[in-house]
Amino acid sequence: MAGDRAFPAAGAAAFHGAGHPADGRGSLVFLYSWNGYGYPTQWVGWRNYQLIFRNSAFTQAIINNGLIVLVSLGVQIPLALWLATMVSTRIKGALFFRLIFFLPYVLAEVAAGMIWRFVYDGDFGLVAGVSHFLGVEAPFWLADRNVAMYAILGVIVWKYFGFHMMLFIAGLQAELLEAFQQDDLPRARAVNDRIYPLASVFYSAPWVDMHNRMKEALVMLGKLPRSVVRPPLMPLGDHEKQRIRAALLASGLLR
Repeated sequence: MAGDRAFPAAGAAAFHGAGHPADGRGSLVFLYSWNGYGYPTQWVGWRNYQLIFRNSAFTQAIINNGLIVLVSLGVQIPLALWLATMVSTRIKGALFFRLIFFLPYVLAEVAAGMIWRFVYDGDFGLVAGVSHFLGVEAPFWLADRNVAMYAILGVIVWKYFGFHMMLFIAGLQAELLEAFQQDDLPRARAVNDRIYPLASVFYSAPWVDMHNRMKEALVMLGKLPRSVVRPPLMPLGDHEKQRIRAALLASGLLR
């Protein structure tokens, strides 16, 4: 039935973006009833989206993704900036704390999941141990539909704030801060002239290409054999590569 193929068609459109690449109608695949095989032929118009937006699981998924975005912008990034300002200077133990804060990001997702499954376990986990020590009943946060999402948001902040912290540290640059603190403006200007060209290129719109730009720069510097771009992202165009090369030349990293 057409309804059985509505969700695969909408899902294919959402994942692939351009739709079926081998057909002239590929960019309009979301307007067809399609099971994912062969060519879409049965036109249904906007019915796919009418069906999917009436699905409670889909709308809840949108809400959950919205919460992740809000927490990332309102908690994760400010926390990363605050910690970056603390550990970017050459104070005793700064490198140790950088390592500790960045460690969650380099952990495999499976390992992180196992760690937090133990932490949240209401029978034998860390939460259970603290609850028993305090003489209160241990909560089962992952089993409570009113709390589970917030528990997961906490894990997301823990897992990824270190990545943003390292980006902020790279932008702050201890050498630049020290130059300002010592009122050494010529030295600060020289450091800024190295940082600004790269930062203005790497952290420009579209933001989803930031990582790809950095990989392309590593290729130009001979640190990577090639830059691999995974779907749904697209390879950088020649104009973008020229901007990266110009920034590397301006910063003195490429000669």
